[in-house]
Amino acid sequence: LIQYTVFSLFLLDLLNTTSIPPGVTTLVRACQAIAIIIAFLVETDMLTALRGMFYREGFDEMANAFDGFAPWKFYFANALMGMQGLLGKFVAFSLITFADNVFDLLLNFTAVMFVSELDEIVFLLSKAGYVGRRAERLAKKIQKMKLPQRPPNGNLRHVHLFLYGLTLVAAFIAFAFVVHQQDSQNSLADFVKVQFGDEVDPTLGLFSGCYEKQLK
Repeated sequence: LIQYTVFSLFLLDLLNTTSIPPGVTTLVRACQAIAIIIAFLVETDMLTALRGMFYREGFDEMANAFDGFAPWKFYFANALMGMQGLLGKFVAFSLITFADNVFDLLLNFTAVMFVSELDEIVFLLSKAGYVGRRAERLAKKIQKMKLPQRPPNGNLRHVHLFLYGLTLVAAFIAFAFVVHQQDSQNSLADFVKVQFGDEVDPTLGLFSGCYEKQLK
């Protein structure tokens, strides 16, 4: 819930206040491409959810460990985790492509990675007893559980990697579209603020102000 809330706030703020910067440098674009790949490699909630839903990893272990276990809870939790991972990747992609320099790119990427680890922080706080005794008992019980990976077999073999790879391909297709928009006049700013100094020619100050884009 915390990650959903923070990612949604990030996304709303980006869509309402930020536009794609025009004509970034080749260095920034290379860093953006690397950051997108790293975001998919580091944040694996979506991949874990796909393995749980297709291969039922952890299903038997949780059914034996928890009295209130139900199949719909297992699949619903994995679906929520998968959607949260997908939302996190969309927010990461937006923050990465909205950056026009390497420093802002690193700050935005670090912020997304921190939010992605909030669930781990809450788990550690629960295990330490800061979220209540019941949460502490459950956290310690979960930590002792071993969830072995089940090798995929049959027609669904490696389907999780295929779907995960499709999202990465879709991200780079969107990135190519952003690059195309940046190189065209469609992403140019509508207004440009110009400030001339008076040291060379005092009359240049008359031309200071905001200029509106006019396309012929």
